[in-house]
Amino acid sequence: MQRGSTGEMTGADAHASLTALYDVAGQIRAAFIELQGQVRAMQTPGTGGTDAQGK
Repeated sequence: MQRGSTGEMTGADAHASLTALYDVAGQIRAAFIELQGQVRAMQTPGTGGTDAQGK
């Protein structure tokens, strides 16, 4: 992101930056949910995974 000669952001710059941050947060949340599902699948007996004690 580039700023003006005074180093300030315009409202449009701030909005674009906030939108990009929101998009990244959504991607992180989606990845986290996917990983939670994988961990649950690995910990569920009968699905080839192990329980929390590694059994």
